[in-house]
Amino acid sequence: TFNLCPNPVKGDVLNIANLETSSTYRIFNMMGQELGKGKIENNNVFVGSLKSGAYLIEVSDGTSSTTKRFVKE
Repeated sequence: TFNLCPNPVKGDVLNIANLETSSTYRIFNMMGQELGKGKIENNNVFVGSLKSGAYLIEVSDGTSSTTKRFVKE
């Protein structure tokens, strides 16, 4: 599993800790619409384009995926 910090996100960057392999991400709103995706670079994901609210981030390493909730302030 991985950890998200800071949560809630006050700036433009969501840090993802405890990643063991190169991973990709997808961000969804609470209605299930995909809002962004990409490769995780330097354990950071840019979330500056998201409005304030609650979101889900799915992190996948190719063999498994884990989804966690985060809040953007």
